Amino acid sequence: MPQPFRHISVSSPGKLVIAGEYAVLYDAPALSLAIDRRAQCTLKMSEEGLWQLSGSPPFWNESVPLQELLAESRNDTVGTVLSWFSHRTSLPEHVLLHMDTTGYYAERQKLGLGSSASVLVNLYASFATLTELPMNVEDLLDVYRAMDQHGSGVDVLTCYYGGLIQLKRQTTSNEEFPSGIYLDFYSVGFSTETRSMVERFRVAFDGLPVTLQDSFITAAHKVADSLTGGLQFLSALQHFVQVYRDVDFEAGLAIWSTPHETMYLLATEVGALYKPSGAGGGDVGVAVATDPQSLAALRNKVTELPVSVLDLQKDSNGVRIEQTA
Repeated sequence: MPQPFRHISVSSPGKLVIAGEYAVLYDAPALSLAIDRRAQCTLKMSEEGLWQLSGSPPFWNESVPLQELLAESRNDTVGTVLSWFSHRTSLPEHVLLHMDTTGYYAERQKLGLGSSASVLVNLYASFATLTELPMNVEDLLDVYRAMDQHGSGVDVLTCYYGGLIQLKRQTTSNEEFPSGIYLDFYSVGFSTETRSMVERFRVAFDGLPVTLQDSFITAAHKVADSLTGGLQFLSALQHFVQVYRDVDFEAGLAIWSTPHETMYLLATEVGALYKPSGAGGGDVGVAVATDPQSLAALRNKVTELPVSVLDLQKDSNGVRIEQTA
């Protein structure tokens, strides 16, 4: 059993998918970038009281017994992760838990930077440290699946490892962008519910012509194989984007919603490439160019649109853990 009054601090980065979203569901590779907006989790054991959960923003604010958190009817992230650990080790009765995800919001608007994945990674790492269970990525993905998630897991893997990762057939590798590739990130001002988008995509994709399905998966492979040079990478990404748009328009999913489509057309005018990141519809998009002046020109073009440039950088660090007695 862990020592009393143990204080644990855990943080992990957010994420943005650069290429291969949805295709990764069919064993095609995806590229995903950890970004420097980190969720912070603090956990402290106490001698008395219940499990006290709090959050910033205040999505958690309750004090409940451990057994209530473990009840099947609970069916939330904290309860699911705790239940996974309860089948493998004993858990303390008195804990203070705070999760800070303020960096994933702008004026109370959730930006779509992977906060759910980062929260899950933080909870897994916090409880593993608390219970002194060794951490490994297989268990993290098992926890992810216990939450009835049907995605590839690329989001939690990015938050866990940090940097630019490639996920291909459940194998993760660390990558680097080719020299001469520049990125900007944009928020389109409203959120997307990722799980429902993934479910809709699966149904729609199964009904598409096989030739279009194959083209989509092949295009994702070509992006992953193009990391040796900037022009080669941009060309492969442009091809993926074109097929991705064809898939979306054929399926009628509105991944390329009006804001994303407008950004795509404006980026084309200035010699850049733009695409939604992740589930699409809302949330965030990424602009890519081999010339930083193209990205500057795009920023100048969108000043009157309901989009905003996000100041984001690559975060090479994954999950971080600090603990004190």
